[in-house]
Parts: sequence; structure tokens; C-alpha cells
Amino acid sequence: MNLPRGFKAQANRISVGLRKQLGLNAHDPINLEEVAARRQIQIKPLSVLKVPEISTLLRHDKQISAILVKMDYGKKFIFYNPHHHINRVNSSIAHEIAHDLLGHPAVPLFSKTGTRNYDRQIEEEAGWLGPTLLISDRAALHILREQMSMKVATDLYGVSEQLMRMRLGASGATKRVPNAFNGGHVSQSLPSDDSVTDLTTRIVSGKFGSGKLT
Repeated sequence: MNLPRGFKAQANRISVGLRKQLGLNAHDPINLEEVAARRQIQIKPLSVLKVPEISTLLRHDKQISAILVKMDYGKKFIFYNPHHHINRVNSSIAHEIAHDLLGHPAVPLFSKTGTRNYDRQIEEEAGWLGPTLLISDRAALHILREQMSMKVATDLYGVSEQLMRMRLGASGATKRVPNAFNGGHVSQSLPSDDSVTDLTTRIVSGKFGSGKLT
């Protein structure tokens, strides 16, 4: 992963800043629909689309999670796969909101040769910011200090166990609260430091996309 210097700290500042705008504490769960509304983004299931380009995309990749679409007349939409688990949907939507927050340009979904356009740099940036939007550094600390179970934590923040483990490790929370894992709490299933990068890479390489339609 080749993120710009200081990007991870910036991502956490964005996450905390959005919570402040919504009147939340830095560790509170965040409502992605409210964030999207503030960004003037409408969130809809992919099933509402009847656009040939999207149909082609789904034929190429049935596991597509979500796409951010910026229309020529200014409106923005996030279309998500309604067949996925709600926690995966939340992750997908957060990823696409991250693209918008970072000002990433919309590009055609396919090149002239028919292959998927993919910019590794911007996908890695959104792949880091998205999970950070869902679980800020302060949220990760809060989860460990409160000794939440994995189920309670993932239900509260609306994320998968994989994403939860990645954020607890990547945020540094496990180093600051080293004895949090006991008695069936989240810490018992956290990854070692060596596996945090692998978890992050797996999340970043999920099926996301962005595109511009006319």
C-alpha cells in the first residue's frame, strides 16, 4: 500500500470532523445516509438502474459492491448491491463516500478496449478512508476500553468482523489498550501486527468502482 505521507492521520481527522458536523462524539457510530445527504449524494440499490453500461459491468463482475456515479448535470449517486449483507453494504457505501470526500475524479467505467478502468492509488486511498469513516481511531479505543464483544461491536458500528479487526489493529488501539482481550471480548480474535497489512489489503481490494455517466 502506497498512501501519501500523513494520509492515515488525515483520514482520521476527516472521520472525526464528520462526526462533529453531525453532533456526534468522536467515538460514536456514524450514519452514512446523513453523511451522503450532506454531500448531496443519493444512495440507491443497483437494481433500479437500467443503463447498458451498468449491465455490462455486472456481467463482467457479479460481485460488484457499489459504484459512485457523477452525472453530467451535477447530481451524484451511490448505487450498491442490495444482495450483499448489510455490513458489507455499509463498507461499500463508505468506500464510495470516501472517493467523493477526497475529490477523486469520475472516470468511464470501461476503457475503449472494453476493460475496467482501475486507478490503484485512488482505490487504496478510498480503501483506507472508508473503514476509517466507519470506525475512527477514537471509536477503536472506545470498543476496547468498554470491552465489547465482537458481536456487540460489529452490530453497533455496522461492520464485518474482518473490517473491525483491521481497524482495531491499524488504528493502534490494541497497542494502547494491550490487555483488553479477555473473557470473550473483541481482543481475543484480533490479528497480530503482522497480519494487519494483509487484512487492510484484502479490504482495499474489494469489488468497488466509480464512474461517470451521461
